[in-house]
Amino acid sequence: MPQSGPTIRATILARFDAFIAGQKAKVRPLLSQVGLRPSDLGDPDRLLSLNAVATLLDAAARRCNDPCLGLHYAEFLPAGSTGILGHLVLSAPTVRDAIQDVERYVGLFMAPIAVSFSEKGGRGVLSWQYPETFSAPKLQLSGLMVGALIMRLQKVAGPEVRPLSVELDHRPFECADEVRRILGSRVRFDRPENLLAFDSNTLNRRAAGAQPGLHSLMRQLGDRVLEEQRQEADIVELTRRQIAARLKSGAGGLDTIAGAFGLSARALQGRLKRGGTTFETLVGATRQQLAESYLRDTGLSMTEIAMLLGFSELSAFTRASQRWFSMSPSAYRVAARRQRPMRG
Repeated sequence: MPQSGPTIRATILARFDAFIAGQKAKVRPLLSQVGLRPSDLGDPDRLLSLNAVATLLDAAARRCNDPCLGLHYAEFLPAGSTGILGHLVLSAPTVRDAIQDVERYVGLFMAPIAVSFSEKGGRGVLSWQYPETFSAPKLQLSGLMVGALIMRLQKVAGPEVRPLSVELDHRPFECADEVRRILGSRVRFDRPENLLAFDSNTLNRRAAGAQPGLHSLMRQLGDRVLEEQRQEADIVELTRRQIAARLKSGAGGLDTIAGAFGLSARALQGRLKRGGTTFETLVGATRQQLAESYLRDTGLSMTEIAMLLGFSELSAFTRASQRWFSMSPSAYRVAARRQRPMRG
């Protein structure tokens, strides 16, 4: 299913069914509860809703009565389960290289997310912030992400690797001993941002089984995939613009727009899928966005707006408005104008 909000690769759930089974629980009811399907776990290239995955982890924690489920799942996950990003971290020559790879390539695994790494005064800080559209309970997802990263760094450079400090932007886990065991003793909660701090000696630690050649090849692969992602994002936006420009004329079909790009309909759908959407989803989203603008900001009649949106009949526009806004177009116009700020 195409995702319009923040996403995460399905590889994060590749062993979730086995993990939950070990907790004496069943995964299917949990997946159904958050709108995911068993097939979502089997496609490593699939993008899942980050909100859905975080909600799944939260529901599983409550079902299994495990307040540290995210941390425990991080221990259960096999090395390399985050795809290219995971293999980059595991093949990095030093802890610093591994952390720099997280900063540079995290978009291959989760997007959007703001990550930065900086060094000053013999201290390196990796910080991150989740997107504003991430609205699900974050406790268990945070435990999974932080726990998995620390464990991978320990796998790279030894169990002695520990952060100087861990700061997290949520309430404490209700399992202090497990937090201390997995994350260390210097963990603070309810902070303004998330961060891991390391001293320079830790950053300089070399990996016991460093593979510089493999790491270089993995970076080249990561750069290429990042560029492909950028291009897919571009094709999504270009397709959206073509749809908006052609709705009124009725010439905004898949075949026509694909032809404008010199692509077959199948090729365009494939590129949109890799960009996390479909042609049909873009048509619906574009119509809704334009409808909001026309109803709020113009005096056009409902029939005129229906025509501009490419609907053959007013009744089709009315049905679409009910899906989008849970009200008729005229009711939405009244509500939207009441909320519009006055202009001086």
